[in-house]
Amino acid sequence: MTEICSNPTCAKPGTRKCGRCRIANYCSQDCQKTDWAVHKAPCRAASQSNTPKANCYILRAAPRTPNAPVLDNIAGQIEPFHLSRLGNEVAEKRQLGQHLGWNGSIEVGKFYDHVGSDGWYYYVYGDARAFNAGAGLPANEAAGLVCHEGKVYGDIGVVRSGPMGASFAEEFSKMELVKAVEFYRTKDKDKVFGEREMSRAMRNYSMG
Repeated sequence: MTEICSNPTCAKPGTRKCGRCRIANYCSQDCQKTDWAVHKAPCRAASQSNTPKANCYILRAAPRTPNAPVLDNIAGQIEPFHLSRLGNEVAEKRQLGQHLGWNGSIEVGKFYDHVGSDGWYYYVYGDARAFNAGAGLPANEAAGLVCHEGKVYGDIGVVRSGPMGASFAEEFSKMELVKAVEFYRTKDKDKVFGEREMSRAMRNYSMG
């Protein structure tokens, strides 16, 4: 599937990757120049880091090159994606929907990381049909580990988010996400989410 131009005002195929970060995609040099004011900071951060980072990742329903059972190859399902208007939920949904061909966009999950953080969480977008077994979308077994329901269909998009006033790094590495998803192979996501929420609430109470 051809990626959509990263300039949010354009819906043309993005056939040219940003030469610096290799994450954003543009249809033309003009669109790249137009988006530079927004893309400049995340582009420089990604290109200067020894570990490539992005502000969004796609968790595919199946690995691009399957060579192991799905849950043993979660890294093979995850690929970076650049969101031009991170923090604007409407714009995030629109850009992901255009890129993945969704029939509408909804929240399909929230989950905390694998190292005990409780000030922010991963926020998951999916197709409006993501919980509809009869919609004809492929099952996404890995997404079922971290979404609201255990049966999820189609590709999903993952960003970082949190309660109002939360401080966190918007960009993160693929391996951070891989480890977080793999964590829930042996952990109950609802139990972990409740424990982390309680931890944050108690900390805020003690500071209040």
